[in-house]
Amino acid sequence: MAFHWCFVKAFVGMDCPACGLARSVLALFKGHLAESVAWHPMGVLVVLWLMNLWWWRRFELSPFNRQLISHGVLIGFFVPWICKFLI
Repeated sequence: MAFHWCFVKAFVGMDCPACGLARSVLALFKGHLAESVAWHPMGVLVVLWLMNLWWWRRFELSPFNRQLISHGVLIGFFVPWICKFLI
């Protein structure tokens, strides 16, 4: 059995929702937008979030807005993962 950094891949044998995210971010740092989106569509959002982390902390978000953002991030991780298995 090959060694996998991903716990889900190592023990379940299938990609987890975040598989490809690190490769996506690295591809975006190299300037390869299409390759980044191909690895994981959330990679672009993660980079934007990291670049603007200091700015986001300035906002006083209501609990509803925090929940809305949290659900958006979860959907962003799980929708590509589900689509990968359906296609």
